Amino acid sequence: VGVGTGVVFALLANGARSDARAACAQLDGARVCSTAARGPLNRDRRDSLVADISLGLGVAAAITGLVLLLRDRSTREAAPAVVPEAVVTRTRVELRLHARF
Repeated sequence: VGVGTGVVFALLANGARSDARAACAQLDGARVCSTAARGPLNRDRRDSLVADISLGLGVAAAITGLVLLLRDRSTREAAPAVVPEAVVTRTRVELRLHARF
């Protein structure tokens, strides 16, 4: 999902960048933009940021999932030391916690 979102926003940023280029001109080696370029430049900046964050999170999630999938099963932690138990009687409900030391 993160990578897909990143790709979509990268394409949107690229389109906004093209719109901004159309509203700018080269004058004496400097790029000069009209006020019409303000909207596309802001969209480019926003969409590029969302794309970068989404791609980073997507890649991090994929790597984490792969590590968890491939790690040795013998390194997994033992069962929890505290085990909850619910006891229901005619007059009350109790929640007990059993702990191992």
